[in-house]
Amino acid sequence: MDDKNILFVCAANVNRSITAQFWFSITKPENQYESAGSCRAACHIHGGDFVTQ
Repeated sequence: MDDKNILFVCAANVNRSITAQFWFSITKPENQYESAGSCRAACHIHGGDFVTQ
């Protein structure tokens, strides 16, 4: 099976998407995981990474 690139997205990229990225990277290490936030203002306030594409 081919490795997959998976992006988890939540509002600020502070808790939910980062937790999912961490958990899946441990349980399914054959895939590549990233996380990002969908709200530019929330990412700016909390220091999360904003999704750009």
